[in-house]
Amino acid sequence: MSPYWRYAERAAALSRAALRHALYRLHGRLHEAVTIQTAQGRLTMSTRDDGIAAALFRWRQYEFAYSVEALRFLKGAGFLPREGVSMLDVGANIGVISTGLLLANEIESAVAIEPEPRNFELLLRNIEQNGLAARTRCLQMAVGESQTTLTMELSPSNPGDHRIRVAPTADATERQNESSRRTVQVQSLTLKQVVELPEVRSLERTPSLLWIDVQGYEGYVFSGGRDVLGVGMPAVSEVWPYGIHRAGMSLQAFESVVSGIWSDYWVYRRNRFVRYPISAFGRFLDELGSDGYFENVIFTKGRSVATSEVVADTRSALSTS
Repeated sequence: MSPYWRYAERAAALSRAALRHALYRLHGRLHEAVTIQTAQGRLTMSTRDDGIAAALFRWRQYEFAYSVEALRFLKGAGFLPREGVSMLDVGANIGVISTGLLLANEIESAVAIEPEPRNFELLLRNIEQNGLAARTRCLQMAVGESQTTLTMELSPSNPGDHRIRVAPTADATERQNESSRRTVQVQSLTLKQVVELPEVRSLERTPSLLWIDVQGYEGYVFSGGRDVLGVGMPAVSEVWPYGIHRAGMSLQAFESVVSGIWSDYWVYRRNRFVRYPISAFGRFLDELGSDGYFENVIFTKGRSVATSEVVADTRSALSTS
């Protein structure tokens, strides 16, 4: 394809996205929620959401290509079985990652965990309307270091940015007026307690993968889940230094937690996953900085079946699906 046609296709995509954004704003004036068909299934979302829902409406997907590539990489590298993967989706929001991977048959089943009531209501609806209820267990709770009650602060414009409130570190800044947010109380269990719940044990497969995005609270989930994660369960996690500081954990403490569980981390670079030893993770945190940058990372333990430091491009596999 010539560069002209690539530019033309890109311009057309941007025009469609701009039109959809305008339609999304119009829906927001008229309706509290909207249902659309996306690459990750038929999804109902809040029209008050300037984050995930707005991206879904504009682009008809949210992190879909990355999620599929991550699963195919983990399977191809030997960190997950080729078939029968059951996933813990912690911070499931409205279910966009779980539904996409289930419908793509990249995973067999999912445990979708979301504490916030409105998000959880939409999660249940999306699982049901995509015919995935038999393959999914939806739990309205948080996950942390212990069984307890936690305070969750609610973002007024981004339901994907609801966060567990912990006293921030001394050097944490407040860039989003978090201290003024409305709060709710949510119940929390550890990962071990989650996997031992009867409804989770009723799944045919024991969870073998953690997918997590809890806005900086990940370190507490990892710390409380060492006995589950330490046996070699890989994790796909958002890493957001600003959120980590706001959740009351220093970057050094976060580094210590992940270093005590996994041996390597993988970052997507130029159409491939690149391996780094966990001993280098502190430098990665420093590179992200505390100004708001974040990135998805895969944590693994032990060597993969791949002998190279760099695992091959997975785009060709996606193009044939």
